[in-house]
Amino acid sequence: FVLLTDEADPEASLDLLAKGRRNNPDSWKILLESGLTSYLGYEDYAAASTYFRMASTRPGAPEYLGRYAAFMTEQAGSPEAALVLWTEALERATMPEVRERIEKRIADLRQVLAEKDRS
Repeated sequence: FVLLTDEADPEASLDLLAKGRRNNPDSWKILLESGLTSYLGYEDYAAASTYFRMASTRPGAPEYLGRYAAFMTEQAGSPEAALVLWTEALERATMPEVRERIEKRIADLRQVLAEKDRS
């Protein structure tokens, strides 16, 4: 993260994180940092989503990573895939206020997709 923020070198950051992923394949934290670097350093929503999704499946990963993946997928312009990820996030969410926000996001996406189908 220091390479990305202090040195303004997202390429070096991703290179170092790639080495970390190879040596620590179960680390959700390294995948989270990879997603953040993809997003903040390159605005690469698809790559960020992939890293967040991978991170969400690792042991000990916080449940919010699935929401990060869904949001990035949506930003990447894939509402259908985002809907799947939001639905998965809803299944894992335990806090009522989080569930409510996810349900609203799902309803909004369904409306967008329905309008897209009509056009």
